[in-house]
Amino acid sequence: MVKWIVKGLKSLRAFSRDSSGNVAMMFGLASIGLIGAAGLALDYTNAETLRTKMAAAADSAVLAGAAATGKTEAERLAIAQKQFDAGIGAHAGIESIVLTGNDVIESGKVIGFRVNVSGSAPTTLGRLFGLTSLPLGVGAQATSGASERIEMALVLDKTGSMAGSKMVALQTAANDMINNLLAKAAEPGQVRFAIAPFAEHVQVGLHRAGEPWLSVPASVTTSSCWNTYPNATSSNCRMETQIQDGTPVQVNVCDWNYGAPVEVCGTYTAEWRGCVGSRTYPLNIQDGTYSTPVPGLLDTWCGPEIVPLTHDQTALNAAISGMTSWGDTYIPSGLVWGWRMLSTGAPFDETQHGKIPQTVKRYVVLMTDGMNTRSPNYPDNWGSDTNLANTLTAELCANIKADGINIFTIAFEVTDNTIKNILRHCASSPSQFFDAGNAGHLAAAFKKIGDSLASLRLTR
Repeated sequence: MVKWIVKGLKSLRAFSRDSSGNVAMMFGLASIGLIGAAGLALDYTNAETLRTKMAAAADSAVLAGAAATGKTEAERLAIAQKQFDAGIGAHAGIESIVLTGNDVIESGKVIGFRVNVSGSAPTTLGRLFGLTSLPLGVGAQATSGASERIEMALVLDKTGSMAGSKMVALQTAANDMINNLLAKAAEPGQVRFAIAPFAEHVQVGLHRAGEPWLSVPASVTTSSCWNTYPNATSSNCRMETQIQDGTPVQVNVCDWNYGAPVEVCGTYTAEWRGCVGSRTYPLNIQDGTYSTPVPGLLDTWCGPEIVPLTHDQTALNAAISGMTSWGDTYIPSGLVWGWRMLSTGAPFDETQHGKIPQTVKRYVVLMTDGMNTRSPNYPDNWGSDTNLANTLTAELCANIKADGINIFTIAFEVTDNTIKNILRHCASSPSQFFDAGNAGHLAAAFKKIGDSLASLRLTR
């Protein structure tokens, strides 16, 4: 269009130099049309510039509306309008701007947001021909990837150093991420989670005692005598800072006067309470060869129970909210079970990976607040070889990534640089490691992970 206008104007100048009467009259008539065409071309160019700016503002608006999960359609529209107004500025010469919007719904589920914007661009020379404005209209839509499936294992530290406000912060952050991702799913089961709370051991559930991949020893009853101290008294109780899993925590400490011991005798039964230990190396960092079963441990407490893949929001929230702080840190105990719940075959086979036509993206989120202070004694994990535990953690991370699983890691108020470096290299990319120095940073880490997986898709 511009090239044609320039060529026309050159012809017009040459034509105007002819001084004969007929030519002069013809020039006068032709010049009106050529000038009008040039003016309209400039008006259309201006309108296209304004339409491009309006489209960019509409893109920002629709992404803001789609990201506002848990809001009503009207609330999302208000958010989109605010974002659009900020993007378009003082209307930038556009007249009569109107933005409308509505939810994008599939199978009864809100999967995104759509906006339409109309307006007009004022003309200049076009007004000579009665054309006072040119209509403008753009539309944009943002949706989540409806065909993509997400499976995520949350491997969460529940050791003693997580007691109090730290556990509350974890529960809030993890549940918020779960709820937000489930809300963005286009259909039930598109997003599923597994939960592996860990300390030195994990709890697989008493109801799994007969599984072929698990070896549960028989209960053992013994008779013995032991001393009790029924007259013990305490004094000078105070809060002191102690180091647990490499993390300083406040502990209530008292001075005790135990008094005279009193002997009692009786029987005691060592039972299996759902806790499992480690197979011998290298099976303890592998997912397979369950002809060598996972060893159950007698007389060991380690709850709560792991949760295999599910999209049951109530069950997932209850499992997270029911976590209590207890035990010492051995990261591989939780990490290997997070892996096992994302793979096909025993011990768990809930994954859709390789079973359905859609792409299934698998993720592990590992969160810990301390360094490894336990290591395998085989079958239990009551050893104290930190270097061994660190080596096994690194090897296990490599094995999980080799299986096509993407890993996010979060260090929560961790002061030990060794474990930070292990977590940094365990993550699938540098951007997937989070050094959360406080509860706010922890919440932001979980939110960023959830937002990156929601991956709103912008379409016209």
